[in-house]
Amino acid sequence: MLHRFIVALDLALAALVGLVGLGSFFARAAAARRRGGASASCDRRILYLGSGNMDQVGPRNGVNLFLKGESSDFDGFFSRVYNVSFPAGQRKVWHLTERHTLIDYDLPAAVAVRGLGLRALSVALREVAFLHWALRFALRQQVSVIEATNPYLQGLNAYLLARACRLPYAILITRDYDFDYRTIGKLAFPTVFPTRRREKLVERWVLGHADLVLADRGYYLRYALANGAPPARCRQTRVVVDEAYYTDPASRPPVREALGLARGKLLLHLGRLQADKLPGDVVRCLALVRARGLEAELAFAGDGELRPELERLAEELGVRPYVYFLGAQSLEVLPSLMSSAEAIVCAHMGYTLLEAALSGRPIVTYEYEWHPEIIEHGRTGVLVPFRDVGAMADWVVRLLSEPQLADRLGQAARAFVLERHQRAPVMADYQRFFRTVLQPASREC
Repeated sequence: MLHRFIVALDLALAALVGLVGLGSFFARAAAARRRGGASASCDRRILYLGSGNMDQVGPRNGVNLFLKGESSDFDGFFSRVYNVSFPAGQRKVWHLTERHTLIDYDLPAAVAVRGLGLRALSVALREVAFLHWALRFALRQQVSVIEATNPYLQGLNAYLLARACRLPYAILITRDYDFDYRTIGKLAFPTVFPTRRREKLVERWVLGHADLVLADRGYYLRYALANGAPPARCRQTRVVVDEAYYTDPASRPPVREALGLARGKLLLHLGRLQADKLPGDVVRCLALVRARGLEAELAFAGDGELRPELERLAEELGVRPYVYFLGAQSLEVLPSLMSSAEAIVCAHMGYTLLEAALSGRPIVTYEYEWHPEIIEHGRTGVLVPFRDVGAMADWVVRLLSEPQLADRLGQAARAFVLERHQRAPVMADYQRFFRTVLQPASREC
């Protein structure tokens, strides 16, 4: 009985805070418009809305994500860049450069409210506090455009801020959220949207009203279109990775001995050890390869919640002595490690697909998601049917037995990426796409 009362009270208080908070949010925005704002100029400024916090994103992706990647100023196109993460679990500011600022925002008091069992109220308090702060910030900094890194909480906030400030907003699609839910039951923001149905309603609204929808691969563009994004407002960009991966593999220093890796035939897995990456399939692949008499070993370059489970799986399959868990590796190590492997074997790859292709080593992966956009089977790598570990092992055995074939596939993949994924034309694409939504004075600069 008490539990039901607390739940009812929680929902009622959250609804009250949400209604009052949103009402005052739009009233404040209207008052600011009546006072008048700065006219459009060449001083283009972008506000990125992301999740996590700088302590998490920085080590995983490096500062070049903000300086040179998809959350950058696009080679000087934007004069000021603000990357705001919420909910970040902290408040923190980092002036990365004179023109680029990282900001973590949250409401610490809401944590105490959540501790009382008032979860919905905690979410409402954090959201209202953030919207009011972000409104003041966007107006004060004279932001020109807002971009959200997902169509859920960040996308909804981008929509609300854009409407309040009379600004355009863009959505960047970087995941197949339907796949996450379908395969591992993962919601994008379960603390805010407790059911997939609610997430989908928000997603379709946000994508349907966005002024610009960006997808850095064809697979994600199709996802956006299937989930309500207007075709006329969708643009496909291309992935670029850190310049360290573009260096000549032959010039990269050796790292295997320093990492404690044997000199035998090394298979390398790249990426986080999470359920959506299906790393267990690669352990099973190693077991099949070794069962055929090949002295192969496997190294995981990356860490995550599945590591204990993978260690147990390797033990059960009798290959634990031949599996290395290297943890997250730095940018100084990764390019050399990739180039030193006999083959790169992964079930599901994101940006690591491009990084791996630039290593000049052959890639074996599933015919899934965006992989076919980079890997043409038999020419720039190997694609096997999704979850067909046996086929994956067959090809690993062949590549280990035919080094000339392995070299040819690896070099072809590198050549393809060098031709299609150079930084300068990709940055020019971003500039061209943003010009279509900026106000005329900024657009023509």
